[in-house]
Amino acid sequence: MPEEKIVINIVDQLSPVNYGIWNAAIATAEPLFKIYGVKTILVAPESEFDFPSKQYPFVELIRLKSLKKDSALAFLKKYSTKNTLVASHGAWQYPTKWGYWAKKMGFNWVYTPHGMLEPWSMSQKKLKKAIYFLLLEKRYANQATFIRAVGKPESINLLRHFKEIKLIPNGVYSSDFNSEEKPESKTNILFLARLHEKKGIIPLVNAWKYSNLYKNQNFELLIAGTDDGEKTKLDTFLIQNSEINIRFYGPKFGEEKQQLLSKSHYYILPSVSEGFPTSVLESMAACLVPIITEGCNFPEAIEQGLAILTRQNKNDLIKTLNQIAEISEPERNKTAHKCQNFIRQYYTWEIIAGKQFELIPN
Repeated sequence: MPEEKIVINIVDQLSPVNYGIWNAAIATAEPLFKIYGVKTILVAPESEFDFPSKQYPFVELIRLKSLKKDSALAFLKKYSTKNTLVASHGAWQYPTKWGYWAKKMGFNWVYTPHGMLEPWSMSQKKLKKAIYFLLLEKRYANQATFIRAVGKPESINLLRHFKEIKLIPNGVYSSDFNSEEKPESKTNILFLARLHEKKGIIPLVNAWKYSNLYKNQNFELLIAGTDDGEKTKLDTFLIQNSEINIRFYGPKFGEEKQQLLSKSHYYILPSVSEGFPTSVLESMAACLVPIITEGCNFPEAIEQGLAILTRQNKNDLIKTLNQIAEISEPERNKTAHKCQNFIRQYYTWEIIAGKQFELIPN
């Protein structure tokens, strides 16, 4: 009887702020098991985070007390190199070292930086990152069996540092496809992302104030997300502009997130840098028209005429918001359904699981 195939996913932390990475790491667990018989393991440091195990019944979570090399070797020795794939997620932290040690032990290792080596990200703490990258990160990553990009632009950028790249994007769940009719009394534009500087939440609200949508009873900007440095600025803006047609919900996950998507018509993410944002895929699956920047790394949606392209500066955002006011309801709905069909055809987790399965040792 053949040994059970296993994928060990290593992430640097379990937290709401890091949701995009650890969720993407294990999102294929169900199709990997049901279609291919592959077991998914999630490895992360011990923390007080309440992992939603009921949402991930096909994932075995292992919390680590120690991240040191001896602990890594002892942990990995429990598994066979013949049927186990080790996948590290992110850059700069212990997952890269564990992946490197795993490769030295004979495991196939997939290194996935999730946009952390993109030009904008590398420009933050530039000198520190440049030194560490040249001395350690790049040397470790060059030993990986596969280097995975989650978006086409990221794959091009990674080729500056590495010889060969596997492009395997993120995806969406079957439950993310929403065919319910949207409310038509008001057009809702949704920002659903971490409240981080690079995501552009403050430029967005400032632009909203000077756009044709400001205090327009037919439009509303809905904001939801976990604070990652920008909530104080957002709170100050909303207090100073108490009559503005912007509504802030705070962090939203699961069913509450789906409710926001179901009542929204556009999804906006004026980010300067992403790996490949799953939130854009989720919004398109829920029949929202995305408004994104080149930094969102989804040129396919722009090339297909499915997304509205903007930039993270006040004047461009104002122009984009004014453009939305001119789009008719039938035109918007037609594009929204094209968005959903596009995601269904190319970006489900079942499709992504098949691409991941090809990397597991036979």
